[in-house]
Amino acid sequence: MTNNNRNGYNNNSQRGRDNNDPRGDLEKIEQKLPIDDKFKSEYVNTAHDVICGLSKGKVITRTKIRSIYNMLCDIIASESNSEKSTLSSESITALMMFKVHVIYECGRDDAVKAFVINSHIIGYLLDIGTSRAKFEAYCKYFESLIAYHRFLYVDKD
Repeated sequence: MTNNNRNGYNNNSQRGRDNNDPRGDLEKIEQKLPIDDKFKSEYVNTAHDVICGLSKGKVITRTKIRSIYNMLCDIIASESNSEKSTLSSESITALMMFKVHVIYECGRDDAVKAFVINSHIIGYLLDIGTSRAKFEAYCKYFESLIAYHRFLYVDKD
């Protein structure tokens, strides 16, 4: 049976609904989550649960998680001396590039994808906007993820 559809999809398929369709993963990755008071008070426990919940076969390596975090560290450094309640436009742009970098890494490595989906680091990132307070809470959460990963997966790498 020949598919004469211009978009290349079979008329019977539901676009975006196929289990092998990466757009479904992208929707999971980009699900926006709030950085609210509850998040700020529970981020350590959340990080613990995320790292403990990673399956043994798909654990992000220490090198990979650190390389992702190092990109965030550049933004932290550029914002460290500012006393404004909002982030600079350069930092906001850098955060969006950080998002692109993380999504790219998800496409390269299933362990990174599993980590990003389970930790919601993109979902929380999308809620930062221009808020310095949310950015700082996000960074603390990411640092907690690294700490629990280091403790629980010391032999990884």
